[in-house]
Amino acid sequence: MRRSYARREGQDPASVAFQTIEYAKTHGTEIVIVDTAGRLHTKGGLMDELTKIRRVIEKQAPISEVLLVLDATTGQNGVMQAQAFLEHAGVTGLVLTKLDGSAKGGFVLAVQERTGIPVKLLGQGEGIADLTGFTPHVFAAALVE
Repeated sequence: MRRSYARREGQDPASVAFQTIEYAKTHGTEIVIVDTAGRLHTKGGLMDELTKIRRVIEKQAPISEVLLVLDATTGQNGVMQAQAFLEHAGVTGLVLTKLDGSAKGGFVLAVQERTGIPVKLLGQGEGIADLTGFTPHVFAAALVE
């Protein structure tokens, strides 16, 4: 029996995640990226949905990495975001983006200190090639330039 993996508009995000993992397992795909863009830590229903997505995925396959993408212009609100996402999604690393403008993202130091979540990647543009690994001394030097 051939299964259809067609997406339907308005489909439950956890269902989409389930189908994605099912497809990957069926086709021998080793890496799956699930992007839950648009989650606001202040919206309880959305955070509950994120918890549900994680639970659905974990029933099918282990989750090796959960990255929280923070905008360098976020400021101290990023601390609250990281704490909420750590609780609901089990965040294992931070990605700091939009460092190509005037924002330096110094708040991420407070995020890391209060949550223990390591910074993994920095984004200085809009393409995948604009993501680089996090090097603490390079980041620190850029903060004081």
